[in-house]
Amino acid sequence: MCTCCAPHCDKTGEIGSIFVADASNYKGGTRITFFCGERALKLHRAQHDDLDVIARRFSCQREATVGAVKKLSDDYGALKKSERDLARSLNGYMAAEFLAGAAKAGKCHVVAHLVSGVDASRLKDLAQAASAEKTITLLINAGDDRLSYVLSTGAGFPLDVSELMPAINAGLGGKGGGRGTLAQGTSSATTGVTEALEQLKSYLIKRLSDLK
Repeated sequence: MCTCCAPHCDKTGEIGSIFVADASNYKGGTRITFFCGERALKLHRAQHDDLDVIARRFSCQREATVGAVKKLSDDYGALKKSERDLARSLNGYMAAEFLAGAAKAGKCHVVAHLVSGVDASRLKDLAQAASAEKTITLLINAGDDRLSYVLSTGAGFPLDVSELMPAINAGLGGKGGGRGTLAQGTSSATTGVTEALEQLKSYLIKRLSDLK
């Protein structure tokens, strides 16, 4: 099916070059995107210029840009994997250090630390690595304009994190939630974080010390 969507021509030669840019399934048929005449020429020129920019960036011929970009992508993927492996190893050392300085709270232990330069995914992994048996870990990452925090517990911990998160959110002026052994939150408050962390640590110690 072809619907009329352009000015009528006296001769097909008036259309000029035709470039089919895309064809996709649409409502049981095929939707085709195409450019004609001057528009097709402008598109080719723009793509040619973009390809030149990429080729100069990689110091290669235009014909070699696909391979150069693929190699860059592969190298980036390998570097990201290496970074994850290094972060996992570093998490182990940091978790051991956190646990060595954990505060006693009744039959449990409390780990509470402020860290920096840690993204949300790694912050969660680090908190879980530091959550030994009957241990609760509160880690806060202070970014330039935002706080992210994770509350994690280990095996045998007597409380669900959902019972503690309201106090954590209030203390940090943030929003977050979770249940079971893991909760996460964020806050736009970036001042007084050290004092807030100490207050929350004291709260957790008292709360756990009061448990029978």
